[in-house]
Amino acid sequence: MSLKMVLWRAFPKNRHRRLFVGFVAAVVVFGLVVKLLSQGLDKAAHRFNDSDLNRDNFEAEFDSEEELFLDHFISKDEQNAKMEEELTALALSQVGNLPNRNFILKGRSGKFSSCGNFPDLFRLEFSNLHWQVQRIGNLTFYLYRAYVDKRPSKGTAGPLIRILAMVDEPNNLLNVHPVCQFWYQYDNKRPTIVPVHQKLQVWFTKWSKKGKYTAYQLTCSTPESKGIQKVPPISVSLVGHACDNATNNLGIQLVNDIGDSDFEEADPIDIGGSVANKKKLRFGVCVKGLDFLHNDQSYRLIEWIELLLLLGVQKIFFYEFSVHPNVKNVLDYYKKLGKVDVTPLTLPGTLPNEPGLTHLFLSNMGHSTNKRKNEVIPYNDCLYRNLNQFDWIGLLDTDEVIIPKNGNTWEDLIIEIDEQLSNQHNATRDMPITSYCFRNIYFFDSIPPWEKEIADPVPAHLHMMKHIYRAGNYTPPKKFVKCIHSTAHTLLLHNHFPLKCIDGPCNIHQVDVDIAQMQHYRQTCVRDLKNCDDYENSLVPDSTIWKYKDALTTRVNKAISHIRHLE
Repeated sequence: MSLKMVLWRAFPKNRHRRLFVGFVAAVVVFGLVVKLLSQGLDKAAHRFNDSDLNRDNFEAEFDSEEELFLDHFISKDEQNAKMEEELTALALSQVGNLPNRNFILKGRSGKFSSCGNFPDLFRLEFSNLHWQVQRIGNLTFYLYRAYVDKRPSKGTAGPLIRILAMVDEPNNLLNVHPVCQFWYQYDNKRPTIVPVHQKLQVWFTKWSKKGKYTAYQLTCSTPESKGIQKVPPISVSLVGHACDNATNNLGIQLVNDIGDSDFEEADPIDIGGSVANKKKLRFGVCVKGLDFLHNDQSYRLIEWIELLLLLGVQKIFFYEFSVHPNVKNVLDYYKKLGKVDVTPLTLPGTLPNEPGLTHLFLSNMGHSTNKRKNEVIPYNDCLYRNLNQFDWIGLLDTDEVIIPKNGNTWEDLIIEIDEQLSNQHNATRDMPITSYCFRNIYFFDSIPPWEKEIADPVPAHLHMMKHIYRAGNYTPPKKFVKCIHSTAHTLLLHNHFPLKCIDGPCNIHQVDVDIAQMQHYRQTCVRDLKNCDDYENSLVPDSTIWKYKDALTTRVNKAISHIRHLE
C-alpha cells in the first residue's frame, strides 16, 4: 500500500493530513539542523585540539577580532572627522583674516541684551576671498586685517588694534565715526565697544585724488588698556554704531615678542671683511604682489633671493597675485627652507581678479594710481605682521637690491652709517633713525659690446653678475629711493619711504652713495623719469656686486639642482 493511501485512511480529513505533513517536515528540518551543527562543532573542536588552543585562547581570539572589527568603523569615523577638520582649517586659512576656527564657528545666535549679533562665519560678507566688507552710511569698507600694536606711544596706556582697509569714498570718511566691537573667548553676552580714535589715510592726496579705493589705517585702543577687560580680544568688528550688526569679524594678528622669534640667524657665509657685532640685527624684506603670469623669472628670482640671504636678510615676505609655474617651484623650495613666506593676494571690491584681467589691469599705465594705492596694503601688512620679529624691514622689488660699497652685509652697512653719524653733531642725531634710504641707480638689461667680453666668464643665469655697467647718473635725491625701515618707529609705509612714524615726524637718513646704492636692473627707466637717454647713454663700469660672485654662484647652482621641474 502506498504512503498516500496510508495517510488517506489514517487522516480522512484534509485538515488533519496537512497538519501531519507539516509536523513531519518540521522534524526533518530540525534533524538536519542538529546534524549540521554537530558536524560544525566537531570540526571546530578538532581544529582547536590540533592547534592546542583552549577555550581561553578561543575567547581571546574572538574578542580581538571583534575589537578590530569595531576599531575599523571607529577609525573611519575618526578619519572622516579629521579630514573634515583639516578641510575646514584649510578653507578658513585661505581667507587669511578670520579668528581661530573654534571661535568663528561657534555661531552664537540670538540678540544680545543691548547689542548686535555675534558675526559668525556665515554672517560675514566677503570680497574676493581676502577682504571682509562692512557698509557704514554711504561708505563701503573692504577690511584686510587687524593687528595688535604693543609699541609705546604717547597718550596710550596699552596695546592698540590697527585695522587695514580700503574705502570707496575716502572724502566722506571725515563725517563717519566708526567703532570697534571687540569679541572675547569667554564672554558670550555682548561685545566690548571702543570708538575708533584715529583714521589715517595711507596716501598723500596731493599725489592724486584718482583711484577707486584708498587705503586707511583705523585704530582703536584695546579694552584691557582702558581697564575694561583683563585679557586681549580674539577678534574685532568695525561698525558704524555701537550695536550695529557686523558683517565682518577680523581675527587679531598676534605678533611674537622680541626673543620669541623662530627664524634662524642670517646665513653665516664669510665673504671677507664683515663687521662682528654681539647683537645681530634682524632684517626682513617685503615684496608687493607678484604678477608674473606668463613671465618666467625663476632663475633671476633664485639669484635675487640668494643675494639677499648673503646680505644678511633672514626672511623674505612675498605677496602673490599669479606667477609662472617655474616661479612657483622656486617659491615652494625656499618656503620649505624657511627663507620665504608667500601670501596670496587679491584686489578689493569690483577691481578685476581673474588672473589675466588682473595682469592687464596692473600693467596698464592708465590705472597706475589704482595700482599704487593697492600696493600699500601688502607693505603695511608685512610691517605689522613682523613688528617684533625684525629690527628692520626693507621694501624691494625683485629687480632691486641694496649693495654696500664697503662692508658685505646690511648689518655692516648700518654700523658704518651709525659710526659716521656719531661723529656728527646735529639736532636730528638726538632722534633715532627711523629709515635709511638709498639712491637709485640703473643697470640696464642691454649689455654694451665692451661689457660682453668682461662678463663672459659669469654663468648666463646670473643676470645681476653679468650686468656690471650702470648709468653714470643716479636718479635725483629722494626720488625713486628704496629704504630699510625701523619696526620700532614706523607707523605707515609707502613704496619708497615712510609716510608716518610714532610720536612725531620720521627721521629719514639719506645714505651717501659712497656708502651704498640701490641697484635697479631694468630694461629702461621708469616712465615717470624724464630724460632717460641721459641715463642710457652714460654707462660706466661698476663691479661692486662681484664681491659676492663666488659665493653666489655656488649657492645659485645648488638651489637650481634642488628645484625640480625648472625648465
